Amino acid sequence: MAQETQLTNLGLLRIGIPQIDEEHRELTDRFERLLADPDASYGSETFVTIVTQITASLRVHFNHEEAIMRSLPMPDEELSRHIKAHDAILVECFQLHEAMMLDVPMSQSEVVLMIERWLVNHVRTTDVKIRAYLPSKIK
Repeated sequence: MAQETQLTNLGLLRIGIPQIDEEHRELTDRFERLLADPDASYGSETFVTIVTQITASLRVHFNHEEAIMRSLPMPDEELSRHIKAHDAILVECFQLHEAMMLDVPMSQSEVVLMIERWLVNHVRTTDVKIRAYLPSKIK
């Protein structure tokens, strides 16, 4: 079993689907690596590499999550809202990469808060709603 991280302990980012929970853990592991690495200052090669890994993983994760949600008895409106939330995050990912490529000044804390919103807040406020549509034996 994968080691719990500070962000994933207490099961706060688990929704009850093993593949999705593992992807959430991997994403938060990368985020924690970004926070802990002294060489990961905004604009550094390390920072750009880790942020690129996070955003690439988010795209793949969202595809997996959306496929799973389509297989659940989730109402179309709920599914649509969730996908729109993913799309908004992906737009922000693109904007962040564009800003980094153009050397647009941003504070590291601004970027960290953005990524935290993508990873942690999205799971706690949006992904958690998936639980309501899981078969009772999984909940």
